[in-house]
Amino acid sequence: MKMLKLYITIRFFSLITFSFDQVTSIQYNFQIINNFCFFGI
Repeated sequence: MKMLKLYITIRFFSLITFSFDQVTSIQYNFQIINNFCFFGI
């Protein structure tokens, strides 16, 4: 029961964080992909 509550709390927090930082995350991931392509990784 305790683990389930912890899991729900984490999921809820990541949902809020995701919707709040969605645009920033997309731009950040795009930058990482560009860096990988640039360095040929």
